[in-house]
Amino acid sequence: MTEPDENKAAVESRENKTEPAAQDSAKEKPPAKSPAQKPRVRHTSRNLTVVLIIVLALAGGAAYYGYQFLQQQTARMDALAAQQQQLQSENAQLKSQVSDSLQALSKQGSELANDIETLRAKDTHLRKDWLIDEAEYLLQLANYRLLFDRDIKTAVVALNTADVRLRDTGDPGVVPVRKVIAESVQALKEVPQSDLAGLSLALSAIDKDVDKLPLNTPDPQSRAQTQQDGMSETRKVKTWSELPAAVWHDLKGLIVIRNHEKPVEPLIAPDQRFFLTENLRLQIEQARLAMLSGQAEIYKERLATAIQWIEKYFDKEAAQTQAALTTLKQLQHSAIAPPLPDISKPYRLLEEYRQNQTASAAKN
Repeated sequence: MTEPDENKAAVESRENKTEPAAQDSAKEKPPAKSPAQKPRVRHTSRNLTVVLIIVLALAGGAAYYGYQFLQQQTARMDALAAQQQQLQSENAQLKSQVSDSLQALSKQGSELANDIETLRAKDTHLRKDWLIDEAEYLLQLANYRLLFDRDIKTAVVALNTADVRLRDTGDPGVVPVRKVIAESVQALKEVPQSDLAGLSLALSAIDKDVDKLPLNTPDPQSRAQTQQDGMSETRKVKTWSELPAAVWHDLKGLIVIRNHEKPVEPLIAPDQRFFLTENLRLQIEQARLAMLSGQAEIYKERLATAIQWIEKYFDKEAAQTQAALTTLKQLQHSAIAPPLPDISKPYRLLEEYRQNQTASAAKN
């Protein structure tokens, strides 16, 4: 039975119930005198029926729309459930992808860390080799400067710098080399230092005064100088009583008597004097250069030659000659090249260390 049929039956049952009630009420009450009251009851029952029908229709419509709304909500819930399920599936898939990506990144990170460690090891090895190469070069430099230039200060600086390079390697295998370097530095510091600058200045002063040394046999130039000095010393006559003494003094200056133990040598020509002084200067300059380069034998030989020439060709009784000879003899006995220690041992030990390291690397 459909809803309209049910509504119709309900209305008829209500009408049937209403009619007996109306009849009972009509029996109880006295009959109305007005004939218009009976149609009014029928009209009221009809209105109630219509209202009831409307209410039922509204209720049915509301139930229908409620049913439709319920179905729509159910459909929405189902759609939301499907979407939620899809989202959960996508979320699970995304989690799986993220997990795979994290695993890949972790693997790449491990590989990168291994590569970094490898690079660090290579860099440490390369830096160590570079430091050892620098130390080897500095040890060679120290040996060269000490042997060829006798430069003790530079040799000490080079040895100390090489020791710093070996310390920076952090390798305990170079400790014996560092120990020998320290011993070599101490040995160089114990070498007596000569005042080469003072000796050089003394030789330069003698070289400057060579032209002022008087010759042993006066030459025309020195004679003219002597005459000029004698004229400058001529006494001035103030009174007639001093005139005889002045004349006698001038007469004595015209005659010079010299006593020679050796045969009188011929006068030296002006050009010969020039070559003599220039050769003497050359001997002194060669002695100075030999002193600066540490060549003791050449230094002493050049000074001996200069002393011999001065004693032979110049007046040894003159004060300037005696001062020059005294200074040259003192310089001749000065120690310009004291014995130097052997500092080649650190270099040899470092070479042995490198050979051992190369052999160990070849075995591995």
